[in-house]
Amino acid sequence: MKQTILSFIIIACLSVSSYGQLSLQDTSGHVLANGDTVLVYGEIYNTLSDHFYINNSLVPLVVGINCFPTAIAVANCQYTICVGITCLANVPDNTNYASSSFTTPKGKNPNALFTEYVAMSEGTTIIRYDVVTQSATDSAWIFVKFIVNPTGVPIISSKSVQVSSLYPNPANSILSFTYHTDFDAQLRIYNSLGQLVKTWLLSPSTGTMNIPIDDLPSGIFTCSFQASGMAPSSRKLVVSH
Repeated sequence: MKQTILSFIIIACLSVSSYGQLSLQDTSGHVLANGDTVLVYGEIYNTLSDHFYINNSLVPLVVGINCFPTAIAVANCQYTICVGITCLANVPDNTNYASSSFTTPKGKNPNALFTEYVAMSEGTTIIRYDVVTQSATDSAWIFVKFIVNPTGVPIISSKSVQVSSLYPNPANSILSFTYHTDFDAQLRIYNSLGQLVKTWLLSPSTGTMNIPIDDLPSGIFTCSFQASGMAPSSRKLVVSH
């Protein structure tokens, strides 16, 4: 009888062990509550990007990512999700997407979850991203609101940093881009763990920058461009040696 009861307790514990394990964190380590909305600003003809980390408090889990555009005001755009260097989808912004399964380890997954939006026209699109276990017993989900050239938002004012696409991308030794800013600004490059690995000053001007990156290892990085007191604009960089 005792053995039967013990077996039942073990089975019951295993059946609920995945419940409440998953969470999403931003690059500062702040845990995002289910249903939180993250704002990402950018300009037309650019890629709007942000990234997060899957945190798993107990045992490794097999999960997938489900994406649901919930408000679409931008035509002819696409969104992409990547886990580390593996990009899972390139989908029209009026289409739901369910990724293939992958295993997320115990603790903070070192491979960041990148959410990208290729903006071909102005407007605002909101996409819900769900990280859900294969058994559908646990999930972590947020909304990402991509705002492309919104009227009256400081990111597109004269104090912002306007940046072209990065090229080449993937890059090997030199990263190039054109930019315009009326104020002192910085380029900060973060690795997939959210660690700052390189900083570059941008003086008030319009021009082309060539940044040496041969000291960076192969992988995915986030380039954050920010003028003083303004919201940053981000681009994803792939380094391949």
